Amino acid sequence: VIEKITWNNGILKEGDDINYHIQDGLIRWAEFFERKIEGDATFTYNSSKQITSFEHESYNNNTYTWENDKIISLTSNKGKNSLSITNNKKECKGYNPFMAHLISRNISILDAHPELAGIRTKQLPDKIIGNKDKLEFSYTFTKDGYIETCTFYYQEGNYSPDKHVYIYKWE
Repeated sequence: VIEKITWNNGILKEGDDINYHIQDGLIRWAEFFERKIEGDATFTYNSSKQITSFEHESYNNNTYTWENDKIISLTSNKGKNSLSITNNKKECKGYNPFMAHLISRNISILDAHPELAGIRTKQLPDKIIGNKDKLEFSYTFTKDGYIETCTFYYQEGNYSPDKHVYIYKWE
């Protein structure tokens, strides 16, 4: 997917679908014009510029808990769903692009620039376990230590897990 992204006067535009309002290097609020997640969202951060909440008027509300520069839990939809994140002791070089999906899979710019939403982290979760679903991860790395592939199995309830593979190219 190729996105047209423009920047002007503190507003980052992702095509005609999303306007991000940037202040101090962070997205403070966003306007979504696409049908999937239409509406406004606000982003809140701690003093370390790590995201602590993402609130969308009609889509999703997330609260994030950090410990030692790693997200350890996420509570979504005002407590209706919570995720526990099990981290191994390993870290990658650069950052883990997948972690931006903890905010939304619909915000493409965060795959390349997760720091805009305070979620740039080197953590490599082993598992993310929710109320009704679970994800299990494995990774391969370039010779320099950057993530080359992120493979995860997503299982909802008692259904068979679905395999997903993300391939990253670092330039």
